[in-house]
Amino acid sequence: MLDRIGKVVGDIIARCKYEGVVVSDTLAAFICRTIVQENTNVFCLDGDIDAAGINELTQRSVDMLLRKDSPSLETIKMQLDFDLCYEEVEKAQAMKDKKIANLHRSIVALQPSGTSDFETLTTLYRQIFTLLMVHADADKANDRNIEREVAAALESVFPRIGLKSFVSMSPDDKKFQLKELANIVGGIRLFNREIGKGGAGITLSLADTIRDNVTSIAKSVDQEVEDANQTCTDYTEVLLHVHHYNAQSASGASALKRWQEELNNKRQFLSYMQSLHEDIDVSSDKIQRLITTFETELSTLKSLVGSRTSLPKGQVYPIFEALAKAWDELDVEHQLLLARSRSIKALMEFKDSYTRTLGPQSEWILKAKRAGMPPQEEWFEHSEPDNQALLTSSSASTGRKDSDAAAHDDGAAPDDVPIRMSVDSTPEFMQLPLEYQGYCPWTIVQRGGLLLPGDPSLGVIQYRNAYHVFVNERALGDFMASPDKYINAVHSFVVHRPELIYLLRLQESFPDTSMASLMKLLNNKTHVHPLLAPHAVLKVDASTSTPVHFVDKNIDVNYDWNEWSLRRRALKVANLRNCKTVSVQTTLSNFRKDVDSQVWLPQNNASQTGHDKGTNPTKTVTYFAGLRGSPAGHATSQFAEEKDDDGKHDDDAKETPAILSYTFEL
Repeated sequence: MLDRIGKVVGDIIARCKYEGVVVSDTLAAFICRTIVQENTNVFCLDGDIDAAGINELTQRSVDMLLRKDSPSLETIKMQLDFDLCYEEVEKAQAMKDKKIANLHRSIVALQPSGTSDFETLTTLYRQIFTLLMVHADADKANDRNIEREVAAALESVFPRIGLKSFVSMSPDDKKFQLKELANIVGGIRLFNREIGKGGAGITLSLADTIRDNVTSIAKSVDQEVEDANQTCTDYTEVLLHVHHYNAQSASGASALKRWQEELNNKRQFLSYMQSLHEDIDVSSDKIQRLITTFETELSTLKSLVGSRTSLPKGQVYPIFEALAKAWDELDVEHQLLLARSRSIKALMEFKDSYTRTLGPQSEWILKAKRAGMPPQEEWFEHSEPDNQALLTSSSASTGRKDSDAAAHDDGAAPDDVPIRMSVDSTPEFMQLPLEYQGYCPWTIVQRGGLLLPGDPSLGVIQYRNAYHVFVNERALGDFMASPDKYINAVHSFVVHRPELIYLLRLQESFPDTSMASLMKLLNNKTHVHPLLAPHAVLKVDASTSTPVHFVDKNIDVNYDWNEWSLRRRALKVANLRNCKTVSVQTTLSNFRKDVDSQVWLPQNNASQTGHDKGTNPTKTVTYFAGLRGSPAGHATSQFAEEKDDDGKHDDDAKETPAILSYTFEL
């Protein structure tokens, strides 16, 4: 199915080209999506579409794209071209930011192994030089002079010896230093350009040229806004005259529809011009302030440098950095101003892209001016609704909602009840964001898509966080009676008029045809155009509420009164004591769980046996005996007696002292 849907856009473009009409793929896909959205019961991209359905879808898209002199088709083309006008500037800035971010990451991640790692340090220095070249847009200019200037400024501000301290910084400090380095180098090149000694590749226009561009663009936009306002006023007077005096029969239904389509086209043109006018006013003030800052910093540098060849870095580097920042902001604003200028030129191509049936000297315009504008409170008082069928079908679809809301009006939420807000009761009345860009929803439904600005002085109706304004009291009262009916009727009508989606700012209600969503999907590499891709999966926010006061129930969920149940539980517990836990580790569960085990460490084994061992020496005591004589019959006399060789006692020896030695065994 996706293959066949992918060929739809190619077939549409080929058929239109065969008829001599060049159509972009975005326009072809947008028209195809609007036809699918209008006929959801016939074409469903989420389901199966047969070959006949594909051919019918292709043919309807081709027929709509080949319409000649169609204000509604020109409005759609204008909307698509205006949304794509800033794509080139945003894409170029996004690519530059992406390059800078990638270089920042690579420089921060590059870490040399030491001060002697010359190869890594050289690579790091080259990447820093490449980063400065990207900041200087040298990849577009491809000028050798830019390389020489950047290299000289880099060597002066950040010599190679500074890499040793740079690599020791934290990642955040490195990024900050790189940004500061880029600004200082840029400021040096800007100053050299001013004194005529460099600044190659800097294409910044002079301040007077920028001021002239802002003045001329603002003047042209003012003139276009004034002309578009006058044209819308003429169309509005004619349509009010026709509706108020029941002149539809004289003008014809086809002519009335054509006038409304032309008015819608002019209102879209006016809306874009007014938006550009506001942006240019804000941009001009910012550019004037930046030019003043740039010139002030430049003059400060001139007076500070003068004829001196060297200055303290702490004194001159901050001025270089401020000068570069002012120039960067000024360059961005100047590029946006040029993009707005291109948008104005693109819009001017649709100013007279169809034949106006109500010229400045048209009979109906003169007739309406002669009759004068009817009083506001009498608008549409004497005419019948032009789109009663749409309102009736919308009322039938929302009738049940209205009846339920009426039955439960007292309990309805505040957002579901329309509230009339006045200037006196609402302090921020003038800052309220008006729904449908301030156009009256009653006239859109009742008058076949007629866009009339509402009158805030009648009051603003707040309903479901949206603020509506109306042309008179009758429209306001009808809306307050049944707001859902009119809101649904507006959406049902816009389905058949896709050019009103952007004009009424209903992109959020029709995401399938939103250019913002298309921009997000353009990076999709599939062969199906994003506008024809199936619906993405919808996501919703879900929430839960927590009670403020909890009620304590004091219920023991483990309580059991049954004796046998308690016995069974006791047996289970007893059985668990004989069980052991077994775990396994597989390839899939590897490194997913930390397991710890605790064991008794093995003890050191040792033995000790008792063993007694020793010696028992003898003790010898020596002393003199018989110094005082030996008494008779004493036991020791037997030791003192001496015998001669014949065995007889010597009487003289009895009184002679002797040395005695006694030996004791312990």
